[in-house]
Amino acid sequence: MNMNDRASPLRNKVRRTKQAEGFTLAESLISGVVVAAVMTGVGRMGVSSMATSSNQSSRNSIEAAINNHIQLVQMHDSYLTAESIQAESGLNTDLNLACQNPSAFLKTIFRMLI
Repeated sequence: MNMNDRASPLRNKVRRTKQAEGFTLAESLISGVVVAAVMTGVGRMGVSSMATSSNQSSRNSIEAAINNHIQLVQMHDSYLTAESIQAESGLNTDLNLACQNPSAFLKTIFRMLI
C-alpha cells in the first residue's frame, strides 16, 4: 500500500466535516448585507412607483380639465368675427371699442358666454 492510499480516506473525512460545518459567520454576515441592500432597493422602487401612479392620475385629471377649457375658448373664439361683433343679433358692439382693448373685451364676452 502506498502512502497516498492511506491519506486518501483522511482527506475525504476532512472534506466531509468541512462541508457539514455550514457557513462561517463572515459568509452569513455578507449574505445578510447583500439581501438587505437588495430588499432596500426593491422597497424604494415600490414606493416610488406608487407615488408616481398617484401623481399621474391627478395630473391626467388636471390636464383633461384644462383641455376642456381650451376647447371651450377655441369654440367661442371661432364665433368671434368682425361681423358678429357689429351685428345686432350678435354682440352689438362697436368694432373700434373691441380693437382698443381686446383683452378686456374678450373677458367680458367670455363671462357672458360661460
